[in-house]
Amino acid sequence: MKLLYGVLLFIWLVSPSTSWAQSFLIDRVDVNCLNPSRCEHYKDFFVSIKGSYSSVGELRESFKAILSGQAIRSAAFDLIKDTAGRYHLQIDIEVEQTIKSIKFAANHPVAFAELVPFMPFREGEWFDPQKAGKAKEEIVKFLANRGYDQITVQLQQSGEQELDLLFDIKMGKTIIVTEINYKFETTWRDSQVYELFNHFKGKPWNRLLFKVAQEKLMMGLFEQGFFFAKARIRHQRIKKEHGDVIVEVYIDRGARYNFHFNFGQDLTIDRSEIIAKIKEQIKSGIIKIDDVDFSSIVEKLYRERGYYNSHVKYRVQKSADQRGTAYHNFYFEIKKGERVRVDKVSYRGNYHRTDSELKNIYLKHATVLAKRGFLDDSFLKKFRAALRRSYVQSGFVFTTISNPKVVFSDVGSSAAVAYDISEGKKTMVKRIRLINVSRHQRKLLLSRLKNKKKHPLDVTSLQGDFDRVINFVRKQGYYYAVLSNLDSPDLLQYSSDYSYASINIELDIGKRAQFNRLVIAGNRRTRDIVIEREIDLKSGEMITPDIIEAIRLRLIARSLFAKITINPVIINRDSDDENYLVNLVIQVKEKDYRELELAPGYRTDIGWKLSSAYSYHNIGGMGRSFTLRGQLNDRVDYISFDTRRQEERKRLLEYRFEAEFAEPYLFPATLGKGIDFKASAILSRRRFFGFDGDIAQSSARIAKKITTNTTLSLKYQLETINQYNATEEADSGYFRIGSITPAVMHDKRDDNINTRNGYFLSLSAEFANDLFWSLNRDDLEINYYKLVSRNKYYYQISPGWGIATQIAGGFQKNLATQLVTDGSGELRTRGHIPSIKVFRLDGIDLVRGFTSNEINLLGGDQAVDISKARVDGEAYFANFKVELRNYIDDKTILAFFADAGRVFVDTYRPLDLRSAVGVSLKFITPVGSMDFDYGVKTRRKRTSDGSKEQVGRFHLSIGFF
Repeated sequence: MKLLYGVLLFIWLVSPSTSWAQSFLIDRVDVNCLNPSRCEHYKDFFVSIKGSYSSVGELRESFKAILSGQAIRSAAFDLIKDTAGRYHLQIDIEVEQTIKSIKFAANHPVAFAELVPFMPFREGEWFDPQKAGKAKEEIVKFLANRGYDQITVQLQQSGEQELDLLFDIKMGKTIIVTEINYKFETTWRDSQVYELFNHFKGKPWNRLLFKVAQEKLMMGLFEQGFFFAKARIRHQRIKKEHGDVIVEVYIDRGARYNFHFNFGQDLTIDRSEIIAKIKEQIKSGIIKIDDVDFSSIVEKLYRERGYYNSHVKYRVQKSADQRGTAYHNFYFEIKKGERVRVDKVSYRGNYHRTDSELKNIYLKHATVLAKRGFLDDSFLKKFRAALRRSYVQSGFVFTTISNPKVVFSDVGSSAAVAYDISEGKKTMVKRIRLINVSRHQRKLLLSRLKNKKKHPLDVTSLQGDFDRVINFVRKQGYYYAVLSNLDSPDLLQYSSDYSYASINIELDIGKRAQFNRLVIAGNRRTRDIVIEREIDLKSGEMITPDIIEAIRLRLIARSLFAKITINPVIINRDSDDENYLVNLVIQVKEKDYRELELAPGYRTDIGWKLSSAYSYHNIGGMGRSFTLRGQLNDRVDYISFDTRRQEERKRLLEYRFEAEFAEPYLFPATLGKGIDFKASAILSRRRFFGFDGDIAQSSARIAKKITTNTTLSLKYQLETINQYNATEEADSGYFRIGSITPAVMHDKRDDNINTRNGYFLSLSAEFANDLFWSLNRDDLEINYYKLVSRNKYYYQISPGWGIATQIAGGFQKNLATQLVTDGSGELRTRGHIPSIKVFRLDGIDLVRGFTSNEINLLGGDQAVDISKARVDGEAYFANFKVELRNYIDDKTILAFFADAGRVFVDTYRPLDLRSAVGVSLKFITPVGSMDFDYGVKTRRKRTSDGSKEQVGRFHLSIGFF
């Protein structure tokens, strides 16, 4: 980001008693502005420069880094020592103005939001008065195109440091379209044309809207077969003082092109594919329809599918109707050819590689058609590049390979393919020189390189090797290391006959970067300690790119800053010290700490929903946050309920209201860094398989990151549950569950949202009993424990493909096993696990392709939903998901999946899992992936009424896997 309109000036006026290398402490900073009214922000901004400095050089570098990217035109400072020997800094700056808001005021209603992207000003950027003229021109142009005349624009500015720009716009009388005349080249008329333009009559003249209507007309005519239609819009001012125009619409449709195809019984290619190809080439200008050989287009389409020697004939019949419209009718007779079997793929000139080796390369890259032994033109051309790359990776740097030569048999049913190869010399790596590194470093580096001494030279891996060298050295603390001979011809030297090559990597590693101190700027509300406690560095420790990135990610995770810049600044560059002393200058731009969200939507499991949230972050400048969340949902079907509740079709609005407080560092002076605390209270109404429930829940959770990737947590939760509308009497009543849940998580994912490599492991154990205030009555005791493990693994096979796997399982056991006699005189355990706490495959654990009531049926003789079972012993669940993912782009993923899972009571039977396969389309959003999944059961079963289960099911979810 540039410093506007001037040069950044640094002036050091140091008293005679202060030497350049003497350390000193700045305990006061005074800021003077040439424009004082703009300076209020910077009086606080420069407070961060107070502290100890080893030299004026360190102060200079820190001052320079802090100024970087700020709206300051020029700056200077004086270091002044008073009579008591104390130092204070006198800073003189000239500050630029930033744009706070851009508004428009006009004497006619206009949608100025459409203009904003074309304006030379942007909110949040510095104000350049020289751009005011350009802004006025854009406004006049914008309004003129919308039918306004006699336009005047005045720019009004208010504010000092942050400007509010108001464009005061006066427009004369609106130019009105009073008449629209049509001119056709034929007697043809179409009501659609009048519909496109007549509604403009009596309205303001708008050149852009007429242009849009003209494009719609042209597109419509093109799709009808009028490939070379013409349309023009002309307007003429009349009675200028009244501001009126007459518009003329000229239309020449030209000839209409119709295509008729006789394919016989063949359905390989349909009519729409051929016409689409013709239209594509006309639009791109590749062909002119009067000159084109349509036979070649159709034959090429068949060849792309592997059919050769197709016979395509056509004739053209021209005519005209009574209205003068010309017709060019094309009649095609098509006889599909046959697939051509490849008898042999031969290679000439391959002295260093056997035909068998080349055949393996061929099959590795072959398309399905080619693997089956048929001719595939497009693959053969692509294979040439793949084959050459394979040679180059094996040291044949100068290999050339001819285009494939295809020779057909006499009858054309088979063909032979040949490639001419000029292998050239095989280049071996004679030596790899690593200049300016120690012997120990050289040994470690050589082991990391793809290219090896006495191995073939792989030039495709050279850039990767250079990156590996630099990254390795920088990770050793040589933060400023560079390759000094990257552009030198000496970097890669060949022998005279190209049999050998020497790789000469010369490094300028400089000195190690040693952390000195932290300098923070830009935090107007956030206290320094919030940033400081994310910096896990002590004075004297080495700085590496990984450490800088880890700091950046930790600061991002706090969600307090819209922008974070970390600039390592050397403060002793010209000294003879063994290491560079580096100040980390962290500049932040704070977010608006108040957020309001409103999110209507639909989910396949809970129906239509409306969610909202209000968050207030950074309370007291300490990173604390308070959030209110609410959600209402109304189900559109009752498929996830039991039979009685499905037939009842009782409508009940579900809700969830939550208040949450988060403290990122709990009692840091006592408990140390990194103790995260959250407390929440939730009121909700949920509908379950066999009952409805009103739930009040409060919880408190602390978490500690014990390593970069490992987090321990402990959660206490108290729930009161009132269950009603129950099918089974046992599901009605009041429960109170108090529990404590320790958990451990280990996260090695490369990205939390769009993960491609790494893994995430978690294990939790929930304990509920009267010690934690769970219900304990004579007739009912809640006493159980629950173990849950969820693990995700990701592996990227290639740049476009990857595998994702989730393995989850759980075990829970009722501990209230004392036998008592119930009202009917039968013995039963005094306690059981409340059905609301029994495992159920929903949400992240749902097996795609199944409804909730299908996948949660118990197996064997217990063909009932698990919520109907009284779990007074043990329960289990298992869930497996595997996805083969195709990364279409950074925001879109197409995946093919296989899921399996089931719930069990008392006995775990891994061979009884239900499974499904399907396809998933994922769109990456800031909160996770939005997944559109369709799963198909691998084996359908009979339901209780004797009918078969649904074939599959569509699912919509966000942020699950």
